[in-house]
Amino acid sequence: MNNFLVYKSSAGSGKTYTLISVYLQIVLKEPSRFRNILAITFTNKAANEIKHRIVSNLKVLSSFEENEIPEKYSHLVNSLREKTGLEYPEIRGNAAKVLTLILHNYGDFAVSTIDSFMHRIIRSFSFDLKLSMNFDIEMDTALLQAETVDSLLSDVGKDGFVTDILVKFVQERAESDESWQIERDLLKFSDNLFGEETAELIPRLGEFTAEKLASVNRKLNQFLTSYETSLKSLADEALQLIQSHGIDPEYFSQGNRGIYGYFSKIARGDTDSASEPNTFVLKTINEGAWLSSKAQKKPEGNAILDISEQLNHDLPEN
Repeated sequence: MNNFLVYKSSAGSGKTYTLISVYLQIVLKEPSRFRNILAITFTNKAANEIKHRIVSNLKVLSSFEENEIPEKYSHLVNSLREKTGLEYPEIRGNAAKVLTLILHNYGDFAVSTIDSFMHRIIRSFSFDLKLSMNFDIEMDTALLQAETVDSLLSDVGKDGFVTDILVKFVQERAESDESWQIERDLLKFSDNLFGEETAELIPRLGEFTAEKLASVNRKLNQFLTSYETSLKSLADEALQLIQSHGIDPEYFSQGNRGIYGYFSKIARGDTDSASEPNTFVLKTINEGAWLSSKAQKKPEGNAILDISEQLNHDLPEN
């Protein structure tokens, strides 16, 4: 006898009906077995629908004589008779038993979502997992993030380790002339913990000591500083080349909104612009749209085209 049955079908083809039918086949043969069945689904809506339909079917099966069964239930009755080998009077009697058992032991009626099932498992082993017996699960991500950040900040001045790290963070931000609204920065950073691409990395966080994290942070800052210096140097070279040819921004496609403004922003230290070029800049890079309508058939236009290859060389790699 096979231990597993797999039903494969497309949406709307009757998988739920089939699963409910299999559930009924099991419990109608042995009513007490309802306690040994676990039905798992993905959403609360689906779990509630399956529960409702099981109970509704049991109520119909236990309430009507065979010749009184509503037409829409006749296929189910015939299927149950064939699959269980029971005659209708036995089906009716056992349906009443199962219905009574479920209603009197509703907590054992195990049709639930995956997360609800896991919650029950974890709660059963909360002592072994060193969790509070009264723990709860918060599904509101934003609320969870806010409460976690508040809890962390409340340890400042109490926990030396946390205090030292957060003070250093604020100092680094202030020295870099960046915003040091630490609560906002922590909330923004915590978004990374809920991304699908980071899920597999979270368990590895325990491998990093405070010293190792500090070392990684220093290396990242060194890399970023070097990268930003390199970008600014390339943008400065591009602007110097443009100026040496006496070309005004208006002769470039879209003027300060296009490639000329792109170089200007990076030269001023706005290195974030390097990774987010607008559509005008991308059109110049990808389609060679360097000239404004004003530059067409003018010396400035020819000058831009003459240096366009060098300007391309000064563009950041994306």
